Amino acid sequence: MIESIKHNEMEKEICGTCAIGRQHREAMTGPLEKAVELLEVVHSDIGGPMQVNTISGERYFITFIDERSGRIAITLLKSKNEARGTFQAYKMRAEKEAGKEIRAFKTDGGGEYINHQFKSY
Repeated sequence: MIESIKHNEMEKEICGTCAIGRQHREAMTGPLEKAVELLEVVHSDIGGPMQVNTISGERYFITFIDERSGRIAITLLKSKNEARGTFQAYKMRAEKEAGKEIRAFKTDGGGEYINHQFKSY
């Protein structure tokens, strides 16, 4: 504690943002059910653009995570437009390796997933 500031003065100067950040969040209700089989649920997201391109020009990355096994596949992308093709390649490879089809594909609902390319696929 800084000697020049009295303890009572410090308590009075809590900003609103700090107070909100310290609020307790209620626990999620209901049981959290994890996938039982491989490829039952696959999660995906795209990150980027990164500040610096890779040597071959990629600025984004896409992740695919199998909920059951926790296996993660990451692919570098030059643009978000490559998402559908990358998903198709992942799907073909993962389903062949597991001998099962992807049952649920979960994303954050970003535009790279909710577009004409993905809808037509």
